[in-house]
Amino acid sequence: MRPQLRVWTACILYVLLGVTVFQSAAQPSTCTTLVTQALQAVGQNCQGLGRNAACYGFDRVDARFASEVEESFFSQPADTTPLDELVDIQTTALDVEQSRWGIAVLNVQANVPNTLPGQAVTFLLMGDTQVQNDVSADEALVVGEPVRVVVTAGQRVNLRGGPATTFNIVGNADPGQPFDADALSTDGQWVRLAAFNAWLSRSLVAPLTAGESLDSLPVTDSDAPSPMQAFYFRTGIGAPTCEEAPDVLVLQGPNEVRVRLSVNGAEVELGSTAILRSAQESFSSLSGSPVFGGLVSGFDPVGDPACLATELALVEGDALVNSESALHIPLGHRSRTVTCLNEDSMPVFTSPWGTPELLTEEDLSALGYVETLPLPRPVTLPSQEEIDESVARGPNVKPEPTLLPLIARPTRVVPTPDPSRPTATAAPQNPNGPTATPEQVSNAPSCDGFRATSPFGPVSEIVQFFWDPARNIYGYQLEVSALDDGDRIEQSTQLYRIGSTETNYTLDLRQFFGSGTSFFGNGIRWRLQVLILDANSNITTLCETPYTDNDYQR
Repeated sequence: MRPQLRVWTACILYVLLGVTVFQSAAQPSTCTTLVTQALQAVGQNCQGLGRNAACYGFDRVDARFASEVEESFFSQPADTTPLDELVDIQTTALDVEQSRWGIAVLNVQANVPNTLPGQAVTFLLMGDTQVQNDVSADEALVVGEPVRVVVTAGQRVNLRGGPATTFNIVGNADPGQPFDADALSTDGQWVRLAAFNAWLSRSLVAPLTAGESLDSLPVTDSDAPSPMQAFYFRTGIGAPTCEEAPDVLVLQGPNEVRVRLSVNGAEVELGSTAILRSAQESFSSLSGSPVFGGLVSGFDPVGDPACLATELALVEGDALVNSESALHIPLGHRSRTVTCLNEDSMPVFTSPWGTPELLTEEDLSALGYVETLPLPRPVTLPSQEEIDESVARGPNVKPEPTLLPLIARPTRVVPTPDPSRPTATAAPQNPNGPTATPEQVSNAPSCDGFRATSPFGPVSEIVQFFWDPARNIYGYQLEVSALDDGDRIEQSTQLYRIGSTETNYTLDLRQFFGSGTSFFGNGIRWRLQVLILDANSNITTLCETPYTDNDYQR
């Protein structure tokens, strides 16, 4: 059950209302000195923080835990705590006279797979900022090492949004396609695919490595979140006294992963680095705001409830929000949402994120402090060219979970004498030892006899590809592109993974030339690649057929 939210003192919305207010510090040099000292200390105190943990960065940080702790627990800089024990955490606004500026660091696994060792989502709380964990200890799923599995079915299979056939289809997988499984359903019949909101029937996969078992995976009945993957937060109750020491929450995820988070009840898929602010205000004041009024216009509450007005600004990468409409927030833009609470401080209304707004030069300049923060990856404020590129590109080429699924062309590797790499012409040799045995030769991957046998003439909507098999391999990959008068339409290229025991594959070419595509070609170009695993278990190409061109007859 969602924990009750703590109600915070009402505050003026300053930056969130579009009015940037900074008061010059009485001693700006003293402020700069303290900020520099604090950021350096955080970099040292929280270095090497593990996943699903919080670090007391700089004085002062207050925390509340799910169970009793010793008086000295999490009371000094460099102290750490597991996230699943943390109820909420509060950092302190800048106080130059007391040499205080609260900073805390959280490392949240979220949906970052264990195939990215050590990487997580960094939460950097600065100044007057409070974050409350919305994932209770009994709901949280702390995943262990995943099990690499491959699809063993002889045809394309369905990925579903939950562990049953009653859930909708959210994607497909091809024979031989690898995934990392990180959880089992409660009935043990479905596996969850790491870093994907998808499940696959256990009967359709098998561990890639002999001796591994899916029974070692944790059990969950849903896409269970990790600690702090869902949270509520608020920032500053007044104007900051020093531009270099804002009251904000900074989030940074790995480059290669879209991080799924619930922020004040609103879903976000974050592509990289964002700066968040959230102020508490009454519904009546928000409904009259030119910034937030449109977001709460559909809500007719009883009385005048407290609401959280939240703003997210992208300084690196981009984000996807509003899952039903998949709204894209480009780099250098911001978006807002509102969550209102009832008398029991429980959320009763959450608006969709609003239309993204371009950050002005003045806005970006005010965010310049982000370039000095002790984040895992340094951030540089984006140029106008980078912002324009993100807008033009849209969400289509944003980061996807690294490695899996491997629906990307493997690097073609020409066989070499390297003893660790199988070749099509000879068995692996040990330069410091005897020649490979006949058994090793017979078990070595080989392209001997491998060749494409069909089609070599005109093709229609449904086409079958046939080939003579290679031996002792990982699988095959079919590459197909549309042709327009003999010229390949590059953006039409599709890759299909096929199991090692298959010798044919059926493809519906209407996905290239149907009414729902923008391709108006008159042919296809295809080739078949033989895939193996190298010494580091990476997929690579052992050999491939030449490209073949076929006319397409509608």
